[in-house]
Amino acid sequence: MEEGGADEDDNYGINVAYAAGAAAVALDFQDDQGTTKVALDGSYDLGNGLTIYAGYYTQDNESGVAYEDELYVAGSYDLGGGASVLVSYAEGADNADDEIGANDYQEGTTVEVAFTF
Repeated sequence: MEEGGADEDDNYGINVAYAAGAAAVALDFQDDQGTTKVALDGSYDLGNGLTIYAGYYTQDNESGVAYEDELYVAGSYDLGGGASVLVSYAEGADNADDEIGANDYQEGTTVEVAFTF
């Protein structure tokens, strides 16, 4: 295929985000040269230091190449004094970077503790 030829597919996409109070959701749709990508991410702040997250990502290719969907659920809790804990579960495509979702979660179950000084 030559660059700029008639056989090339166009790229287009749309991103919609909405936040109201404690809830936020984002939807991203892209068609990148025949590969359709859809991502949905959401979060909810429970107001007591606990925030929950969830998301889903799918990708399809016109050539019939199948991609594994990605999904995650997570929760973070502010322990106070600059400390926090994050618990997440993510699964998806074999990704060399092992980054799934908007916050780049690790595949499988992960518990992270962070301290800010």
